[in-house]
This record gives sequence, C-alpha cells and structure tokens, in this order.
Amino acid sequence: MYSKQRETSMTNITDINTMQSVLESIRNMNPSDLSAVAEAVKAQRSYHAQMKTMTFRVGDTITFNAGPKRGGIIEAVVKRVNTKSVTVIATKSKMEWRVHSSFLKRT
Repeated sequence: MYSKQRETSMTNITDINTMQSVLESIRNMNPSDLSAVAEAVKAQRSYHAQMKTMTFRVGDTITFNAGPKRGGIIEAVVKRVNTKSVTVIATKSKMEWRVHSSFLKRT
C-alpha cells in the first residue's frame, strides 16, 4: 500500500499524482501483468546496485555497520569490487568482509 512516508518524500504534486496513478494501475493488473512489472522492478534494482558498486575502487576507504554483535561501525579498505558486492578488509581487525554496496559509505 502507498505509504505516508513515501508521500512526504515527494515534493512535487505531479509526482504524487503519478505515483497514485501507477499504484492504482498495479492494483487492477492481472497476474501475468503483475509478474512482468515485478521482473521490471527486480531488473531496475539490480541495475542500481551495479551502478553503485561501480563507484567503488580498490583502495577506497569505506565504513559500514556490521551490527552491535559484530563490532558496530567498521572502517575498511576496498580489496575487490564484485558485481553487486564489495570485498573489504577491516583496518583494525584485518578481517575480510563481503558487503553489498548499498551498505557502504565512503569516508
């Protein structure tokens, strides 16, 4: 369902109307059309992940949140750039991590 959070992040009333129109169209689709839309969304997400991954280079210093049980915020250096993830080596522990690019922040 269309969330208020998404609505408040849109500043242009035309964008809001367009999104509402798109969501209404989705609600009225048959199963095969829904499958086609789902595949298109999946492909677009993969494209965005690949584009973000391509912004990282070997030697870049990055940070990511490994969670409280695994050390919190980890600072690391990029070792290898994969298709959707980046292999990094933590500066303090020298531990190697494979992290999805959406979790990485450049320092």
